[in-house]
Amino acid sequence: MSFEQDLLLSEDWWPRIPEMLDDSDVAVASGVRFSTKPETIRDLEKYVYRKYLMEEKLAPYLSNRKASVFTLGKTLDNTLYRTEVIRKIGGFPYLSTNGGIDTLLTYTLNSHGFRWQVDPSCVSQHIRRGLKQELNHQRWYAVASAETRQKILSQGLDTEDRMGGFITFKHAVERLLLSPLAGTFVAYKMRNPMIAVVHPLIKFYWFMGYLDSLKVKIKK
Repeated sequence: MSFEQDLLLSEDWWPRIPEMLDDSDVAVASGVRFSTKPETIRDLEKYVYRKYLMEEKLAPYLSNRKASVFTLGKTLDNTLYRTEVIRKIGGFPYLSTNGGIDTLLTYTLNSHGFRWQVDPSCVSQHIRRGLKQELNHQRWYAVASAETRQKILSQGLDTEDRMGGFITFKHAVERLLLSPLAGTFVAYKMRNPMIAVVHPLIKFYWFMGYLDSLKVKIKK
């Protein structure tokens, strides 16, 4: 099992998460977690789950839906593993950026016929310091995503073309330019006006991270 130090675990985590491993094809199980602050980030995280899992009609135009749904909620911070399966697939994958291990593990498990199951109704709290921490994390994640994508494609793990439309310069620019409109839309849906400001900020930091990733030499 793995837990991050800044996680306040849901009271019903232990009664619910371990039983998911009773399915023979489930090798990893976890709940989800939302940020404690600021509230705007928490609302954005909630919206993502609504958009991809519960209300697909909110964004039917998404080009990266398959990849996003496939990896959504799969993090190492509140997670239980079937040890024998992890050993069978060669252990945890290595990434020099240390980000995206969860995503790469998800694809690796799938290639061996196993699943990572997430219970989106088992919600833990991710203890955060504020907006600045989240913005810096977004920039770091964009850098890490480039290496993650390269490993998935080079190892032939994307058997269902889930990576289509994921992290190209055109995609990154489009996300940035459309972020004010998208932020306003999400602000309306979540009844939180601050999202109209914070969402474009997040996309700006993500774009800066994408530019940073172009300078990073990825080890084969």
